[in-house]
Amino acid sequence: MCPLLYSHNKRKNRSVREALVGDVWISNIAYDLTPELLHEYFKLWRSIETDDINLACLAEEEYQIIWTLERLGKYTVRSAYLIQFEG
Repeated sequence: MCPLLYSHNKRKNRSVREALVGDVWISNIAYDLTPELLHEYFKLWRSIETDDINLACLAEEEYQIIWTLERLGKYTVRSAYLIQFEG
C-alpha cells in the first residue's frame, strides 16, 4: 500500500499499530522526508481513519486453528483421510 514509506522506514519489523499508537512513527521516517513520503503516510493514516480501525484495540493475539471436521475441533488423521473421499 505504501512502498516508499516502507522502504524508507528504519524499523521494518515494527507493526503499524506499534508505530502509530506508540507515537514513534515520526522517529522512523523523520530523516530525508520528501513530499511523496508524506503523501504515503497521510494516505495510510486516512485509510486507518476511514475504515474506522482502532489500532489501540488490536492486541497481539495468538491465533488458534480449529479443525471443523471433528466435533472437538482437533485434527485427526482419520478425519483428514475420510475427507479425501467426500464428493
